[in-house]
Amino acid sequence: MDCGKLPQDESADDQMISLASRVYNEAVAVPIFARFVVFTQSHHETEAQLRVLCITEDFDTSTTLECQEQFHEIARSDPVEVHIGVV
Repeated sequence: MDCGKLPQDESADDQMISLASRVYNEAVAVPIFARFVVFTQSHHETEAQLRVLCITEDFDTSTTLECQEQFHEIARSDPVEVHIGVV
């Protein structure tokens, strides 16, 4: 939408508010770099539990709840760019 071509009628306010909201939402969508870590714990020969953590800072995962509950790390991603609110 071109700001210089907004109609000058009652709908102009709604369109300007919509445009301002879109600009704001795009401006605050700052990416975060994160890693995904996958843990598993076997309960039975045919049953296991998976947990996936999204970690935004580099830290030792040996202090996580999963390690305290004897889960085993089976995969770790490289840092990936994550945008809040973007699916």
